[in-house]
Amino acid sequence: MTRNLIFIVDKNPLFRNQITEWMTGIDYQVMSFDNGEECLRMLDLYPAVICMDLMEPGEEGIQTLQRICLANRDIPVIISSQNENMDTAIQAMKIGAFDYMRKPIDKERFCANVEKATEMHSLIDQIQYLKGDTHKKPVYKNLVGKSEGMKHTFSQIEMVKDININVFINGESGTGKEL
Repeated sequence: MTRNLIFIVDKNPLFRNQITEWMTGIDYQVMSFDNGEECLRMLDLYPAVICMDLMEPGEEGIQTLQRICLANRDIPVIISSQNENMDTAIQAMKIGAFDYMRKPIDKERFCANVEKATEMHSLIDQIQYLKGDTHKKPVYKNLVGKSEGMKHTFSQIEMVKDININVFINGESGTGKEL
């Protein structure tokens, strides 16, 4: 059974493939991207962990990290880099990175960090659910709304999202059931 979804963001396809192999070997689902923009577009999938190279092409890695943290502070981001500059590592940690690892990455340490980050992410989700914090729930594709009806819809989605069942949606014509 596949566990949580992990995003890998790195310009190097060999590195992405290596990390994907490690993570799928311990039952994680992995999506890999060669730049931060692609990752940012897919954040609505609500990954459990993002593993990202700081020197990814296009947008600088620090800027991508900032945008990820602004979009959802609860998603742990593990930063990797060949850069030996400690100022960059400190800056990444201040922005909100879960951990900073220098390449080449040690498999055991990396897997342990992913496990810890996944566990932390899961606990945050449980706490938010128990507290009733619906404002920090993941975005459901293009659904947007703060009305009581939408809050009720989001809570119903939350109840069945992890269950493999068919869901029948009924309602008046023109109310947006197709979304």
